[in-house]
Amino acid sequence: MINKNEGFAEFENSLNFPVKLEKPLVFLDIEATGPDPQLDRVIEIHCIRFEPDGSKRSFYSLVNPNEPIPVESTRIHGFTNKDLSQSPGFKKIAPELLAFIKDCDVGGYNVLRFDVRILFNEFKRVEMHYDLSEIRAIDPFQIFIKNHKRDLASAYQFYCGKELIGAHGAKADNLATIEVFIAQLNKYQDLPNSVSEISDYCMEAGEPYLDP
Repeated sequence: MINKNEGFAEFENSLNFPVKLEKPLVFLDIEATGPDPQLDRVIEIHCIRFEPDGSKRSFYSLVNPNEPIPVESTRIHGFTNKDLSQSPGFKKIAPELLAFIKDCDVGGYNVLRFDVRILFNEFKRVEMHYDLSEIRAIDPFQIFIKNHKRDLASAYQFYCGKELIGAHGAKADNLATIEVFIAQLNKYQDLPNSVSEISDYCMEAGEPYLDP
């Protein structure tokens, strides 16, 4: 497998965090066996810890999940069980990782819905506690959706190029939704063309909202 981390060292070293910190902040990203933070397992993790004094350090590891990686997940991140067969299990990296992120605020894309939750459950499996009670988070995903509305009127403008007249009326909203869907089919050529397949696609795009 190609090393996807080649070429990042220089950029990582040049990073300086632009916000004043009251305590350490760890930006992290996780690849996993699947999208469910309750059930799936970590296979790759990268963290950068920014200190209030301006210094920083990083943590990186591949992780052997010790369970099959679905083909669908491999298509996304490229990792197979063979690739990770010589990597440590989560239990082996857990003490160093917990020491690295403990008592830190966190940052990451969709970090509270996925990364923090999957870590909480991985630590729980090895009888270690990752305390979430005092965590504050920076999530560029939330900043993105707050600044780019995702309501029907915004979707109608984006996909159909028209203003939604009569928004929040059942007839106008329903007809606009159908028009948006037709526009999506035309825009995204990889969308399936049967109800059952589109239903599966929509379910896969959703996220579990169970809390740890």
